[in-house]
Amino acid sequence: MMASVRLHPGRILALLILISATALAAVAPGIRAAESGNPQVDQAVTWLATQQIDNGGFAAFGGESDAGTTADVVFALVAAGVDPATVESGSGKSPLDYLSDVAAEASGNPGLTGKIVLAMLAAGIDPRDIEGLDLVAAIKNGVDPETGLYGFGAVNHSYALLALAAAGADVDAGAIDALQNIQIDDGSWAFTGDTEPGTGDTNTTAVAVQALVATGGRSAAIAKSIDYIFSAQDETGAIAYDFSEAPDLVGDANSTSGAVQAMLAAGVDASRQIDALSTFQNESGAFFWRADFADDSLLATAQVIPALMAAPLPIDPLIPAPVDPDAESALESALQPANPTAGCIHFATTSHNACGSFAEFWTVNGGLKIFGYPMSEEFTDEHGRTVQYFERARFELHPENAGTPYEVLLGRVGAEQIDHATQP
Repeated sequence: MMASVRLHPGRILALLILISATALAAVAPGIRAAESGNPQVDQAVTWLATQQIDNGGFAAFGGESDAGTTADVVFALVAAGVDPATVESGSGKSPLDYLSDVAAEASGNPGLTGKIVLAMLAAGIDPRDIEGLDLVAAIKNGVDPETGLYGFGAVNHSYALLALAAAGADVDAGAIDALQNIQIDDGSWAFTGDTEPGTGDTNTTAVAVQALVATGGRSAAIAKSIDYIFSAQDETGAIAYDFSEAPDLVGDANSTSGAVQAMLAAGVDASRQIDALSTFQNESGAFFWRADFADDSLLATAQVIPALMAAPLPIDPLIPAPVDPDAESALESALQPANPTAGCIHFATTSHNACGSFAEFWTVNGGLKIFGYPMSEEFTDEHGRTVQYFERARFELHPENAGTPYEVLLGRVGAEQIDHATQP
């Protein structure tokens, strides 16, 4: 794709989705019934699994499996509480097997490698040893010294940044700046990285937002992009791909799903968009792209599921890491009643303090009515995070976001409970 050519992928996508309805080669896999707690998601996962190809992968628009779509399916499965390793084709191949098989071929593309890394991490697999390859190193080796981007354009760069952050790798400040520097004045990003006004789209913008949140990007850039996404909503709250059909904007499932994930990552209410997504489902359980192209769509189905499960990128691993005994001791200590601490708010009702950034967040964002009393002191948990439990929330400190509205975030305790409850 040439950067000088302005394309409208949304229009091309409509034609491809229309073709794809009869083109998929499907083999019914041996998957247990999904039990995500969301009936729409369970139906979608069951349908999605029937679309698996014999090599374990998935194809967006028919034909052969491709790594990007298969990674999207892994995101969906994990978000719904299904272990991707249990979704096997007639030949016994899982989507993780397929991604491992194509990892070497994909390793020259940092963005595609980033999606594979995110999928492996979500499945609880070390991406630094996939068929002998270190995929994290492959991403880092793929930076363009002239542009500072990993691979071509904003989407590839964003997936690479997300993967590096999720893998706990150092993310160079210049790489974050490189993404922020190609943001268009209206708050959007273009797939190609073009900065000409009008070339941006909501899909690219949504991935870029999640990458900036994950890497501690500028809050002003994130807020501006969220405004752009909201400006692309139709009368139902669904998000359009871009403004090529303005003023008669028509939202689609794929764009709305990405927008929901971006909003959730940025701490913005996406309830209207989530409600709009529920209207895109067919009786088969699959989701369709848009009302005027209402055939079952594998890509739309895979991308809707994480949005309905309130799971932005990077997707939380299905299987939590083993609990560090030291972390258990830290929790036990944090639960013990504490005396008043200088400079902190002490709550006699529970005999706990709220200090520093946690006290400020508690006070500014609703206090007792919203969060309740602190149930612990702040402590370091098994993931190495500084956290504190309140009656209705877990506060998490993100020092990489210092100076932004995202320095303190709320833990995804509901998603964690669903994950634990649906594990086989």
